[in-house]
Amino acid sequence: MQLAHLNLSHNLLTGKIPSSIGKLINLNFFDASSNQVNDTIPAELALLSYLRHLDLSSNQLSGQLPPIEVPISFQYLDLSHNFLTRPIPRELEQLENLEYLSLNDNDLNGTIPTRLAYLSQLQHLNLSHNNLSGRVPCSVYSIKVHDLSYNPLNGQIPRYGYDCPPSSQAPSQVINKTTCCKAINSSNMLTLLISLLVIVFLGLLAFGCFLCRKIHKKQTKARAMKHGDICSIRNYDGRIAYKDIIKATNDFDIKYCIGTGGYGSVYRAQLLSGKVVALKKLHRFEAEDPIFDKSFRNKEQMFSNIRH
Repeated sequence: MQLAHLNLSHNLLTGKIPSSIGKLINLNFFDASSNQVNDTIPAELALLSYLRHLDLSSNQLSGQLPPIEVPISFQYLDLSHNFLTRPIPRELEQLENLEYLSLNDNDLNGTIPTRLAYLSQLQHLNLSHNNLSGRVPCSVYSIKVHDLSYNPLNGQIPRYGYDCPPSSQAPSQVINKTTCCKAINSSNMLTLLISLLVIVFLGLLAFGCFLCRKIHKKQTKARAMKHGDICSIRNYDGRIAYKDIIKATNDFDIKYCIGTGGYGSVYRAQLLSGKVVALKKLHRFEAEDPIFDKSFRNKEQMFSNIRH
């Protein structure tokens, strides 16, 4: 027969796939997905030497995957959502042109074939929701889209490019399992080293900020000691304090004046020590009057003895 394309998907077909399917020697596309087909996958599919696309997903197929020697040109295989059991056949590792493989939602057991992921054309691999065990072959992570979830796999998850050789370095016949997946201690050490460097850098930055603040505070205190504390009658150099006052008020500029009283005007000034003070400057005539001068000094002496 010359039939090349056969699509029976999304019907209510029941029973098993007839063995006569093997007579369609020119068939390259066969889709019987989303039906109620049961029994096992017929071995006669191996006779279809031109078959490239096979989709039997979402049926009731059972038993083990037969060791079908499909042609080298085989590209698409979807047997998901069935009741298939037993391990994944090693013959699938020979499909060098395979691009899509979906065996999820079955009851497959055993380990993931190590060489399966070294198929250079394979872009999609879904083995999720099965009963696969053992370690994850690091070669799997070279596949663009892969799903291994919901399997009782164990061991540490390898990272492709760090713990596994690139696919171009894969051996042609036998995979050496001792060199395929290395421990990721080296990458862990690198991560730890980077973390330590970041912590040390942040620590040094914090210490530098603390040191700068301490030095600034010390310098401010030194200036205050040098110029004296203008808020203390006993501890300041009058000549230096007067210079600071002139500088702080821009020679008693009117913009610093905050009030005027009977004896003089009050100015706001921020000294080199950082303190903000209120300064009273006597009016010229009152300053020359001994009585006003004595009254002013007595008043300021009284204020200096009061602790706020």
